[in-house]
Amino acid sequence: MAGEFDWYVVYTVPRREMATRDRLLRAGFEVYLPLGKKWIKPRHVKAEREVQVAVFPGYMFVAIEACPRWYQLLQVDGVGGILTNNERPVRARSELVDALRYAQDCGEFDQVRATSPDLIHRDASVTIISGPLVGYEARVASFEQGQARAMVSVRMLGGVREVSVPVDLLRLLA
Repeated sequence: MAGEFDWYVVYTVPRREMATRDRLLRAGFEVYLPLGKKWIKPRHVKAEREVQVAVFPGYMFVAIEACPRWYQLLQVDGVGGILTNNERPVRARSELVDALRYAQDCGEFDQVRATSPDLIHRDASVTIISGPLVGYEARVASFEQGQARAMVSVRMLGGVREVSVPVDLLRLLA
């Protein structure tokens, strides 16, 4: 996008963020819709699947040039309006948008498991993918609470320690 621009928060029709983003892009706007990954289990289907979801449901960021095109923006199907304070559009700092983009690129908004819990078994070698022990390799010793949590042996603090970790935070090592 040429010229000076500011970021604004636009609210959308509920659960139509991605379609609205696509329409805004086709209308020539620069748009940022923070997305994360999530597991869902559709009705009448046994298997879960990974989908992308809006981090801030119903909201996205739109870059608008110094000479605002408010009318054009509000005419795009799916745009409900612009976030305002005392009837004045609220600018979002570009640093905020940059930080959100970086967090998204790092997977900070993802709510997915790295491995299906069904594949993790006793004596499996795993990596802890989130939480205070992120990056540690461990071995599954046993399961707790059905199979929701695993007791894993982790080499740390000068020895091997057993800690309880949610199975969702484990990834099988190859």
